[in-house]
Amino acid sequence: MSPVDRDLQRVRDGLYEARTMRIRFKGEWPWAVAQMPQKAEGVVVLGEGDRAKISLSIHYAGRTVSHEAVSDGTRFWSTPGVEAAKFNPGPNGLRREILSAVAWHGLGWSFPQGAHPTTIGEGYVVCDLVPQVRDRSASTTERAEGGLKIISHEDPRIDYRVRVTFDASTKHLRKRELIGERGTVWYRETYQVEMNPAVADAEFQVAGK
Repeated sequence: MSPVDRDLQRVRDGLYEARTMRIRFKGEWPWAVAQMPQKAEGVVVLGEGDRAKISLSIHYAGRTVSHEAVSDGTRFWSTPGVEAAKFNPGPNGLRREILSAVAWHGLGWSFPQGAHPTTIGEGYVVCDLVPQVRDRSASTTERAEGGLKIISHEDPRIDYRVRVTFDASTKHLRKRELIGERGTVWYRETYQVEMNPAVADAEFQVAGK
C-alpha cells in the first residue's frame, strides 16, 4: 500500500471503527439533463450493534422522491421505493451496506439502486458520462489547503474514479466526487459527520413494531 492509499485507509478505518455516527449529506449532478435527478439530501444514523437508518430525498425537475430504510437490529423496514429497487439487506445487513457506501462510493446516487445502476434515478435516463476507458492509475494527493487533503483514487467497486476530500488532522470525510468520461465531475456529495454521538434506540423504531 502506498503512503497515499494508507492515508485513504485511515479515513475508512475511522468510519468503520465508530460505535455510532450521524451523517448529513447533500449531493448534486452538475450535468443533469431531462428527467435525471438534480440534487439529493439525506441523513444517516448508525447505532450500536446492527441499528441503522437512512432517509434520502432526491430532487428532480418539478418533483421530489423520498426513500427510507431502518433496522433496529432485529427487523428491517423500508418505504415502497426501496422495496421496488429490491434492496433488502435484512436487519443485520443495513448498517453494513450504508457504512460501505459512505466509506467507498457515496449514498445519494447509489441508494437504493446499488453501486452499478443501469439507469440514473427514477428518470431512467442512461448516463453518458460513464468512462469508456477505466483510469487505473495510482492514487495521488492532488492538493492540501485549509487543513484539508484531496486524494484521487480508483474505486474497484464502481465505474468511476473518485476524489475524496477529508480533514487532514481528524481524517473526517468532507466531500466525494465521482469522475466520469473526459475527467468530468459526474456527481459530488458533501458530508457533515458526527462521530460517536449519543443515539437513542427510539431513532430506529421500525414501523408496525
